[in-house]
Amino acid sequence: MSALGNGNFIVPTGITACNIEWNGSKLVRTQEFISGEVIPGDGAYLIEANGKGDFTFILTTDEQSHGLGTTSLYPAIAGQTVTGPDESNTYKFYKLSRNFDGDAGSVGFYWGADNGGAFKFNSSNKAYLAIPAENNPGASIFLSFDDDTDGINGISASERSERGIYTLTGVRVDSKNLPKGIYIVNGKKQVVK
Repeated sequence: MSALGNGNFIVPTGITACNIEWNGSKLVRTQEFISGEVIPGDGAYLIEANGKGDFTFILTTDEQSHGLGTTSLYPAIAGQTVTGPDESNTYKFYKLSRNFDGDAGSVGFYWGADNGGAFKFNSSNKAYLAIPAENNPGASIFLSFDDDTDGINGISASERSERGIYTLTGVRVDSKNLPKGIYIVNGKKQVVK
């Protein structure tokens, strides 16, 4: 996910950039920008590359190719806490990453902080999801890519948390010689003194 910066940019060959929105049950694409189209840089996008390479978005004075569509993606600013698009709702916040175990092929949207709370990015040109809490599929969820490229489905993390020991930030740890602290053990909080 990325936010490009101020101005309009030409989408490079081999790249598709899209907006996505939470429709109450899954994430769906709401707008796509394909190679050669002009994209507004102040938005946030899920960027897909067709293969490996060095892809550069070129700044242009051309008008954007078409409207942005609706989105649940928002640009992040380094060091600033993420926020929802308005103050009328409470939001859960997600970042694009691998699962808690760091498994290959597990790239998806995961809470950026405990319980979907607000968090900060260390660098700019990143993007995050803000989903209204009342529309969220559950307290312990992550959103993962499925085989169907037109949507991203919600999957309960509580199924995964039944196995292993995790820190409160979701990092899996070895059960031997745990330092003092609070951990999630088999899906339940436990204090090590």
